[in-house]
Amino acid sequence: MFGLTQTTKLAGAVLNNRTLNTIPPAYTVEYLIIAGGGSSGKGNGSVGSAGGGGAGGYLNTTQSVTTGNVLTVTVGAGGAGGPSNSTIGSNGGTSSFATLSTSGGGGGAGNTG
Repeated sequence: MFGLTQTTKLAGAVLNNRTLNTIPPAYTVEYLIIAGGGSSGKGNGSVGSAGGGGAGGYLNTTQSVTTGNVLTVTVGAGGAGGPSNSTIGSNGGTSSFATLSTSGGGGGAGNTG
């Protein structure tokens, strides 16, 4: 939204000084923060499979924000898979909005057979 005020009279027009649109001083925003999920572990070849990674945390709420303020948003990545047989998965990354954050999910267990 923007502010606009009529200030110049055109030929033959009637000048009515009025505000056509205004910028509110603050907004209430609703948001959902979801962190990255953890990856699964890696199995041990043909011996068996490994555990799955955990879900990333979440937060859903509202917050008042003021026009002109800059708010930082961080999106957490999902965890990378286990690099070799019998290794655990990586944790997911943290996600945040302004001053609030939620943690990534844990990596799954590896199978040592």
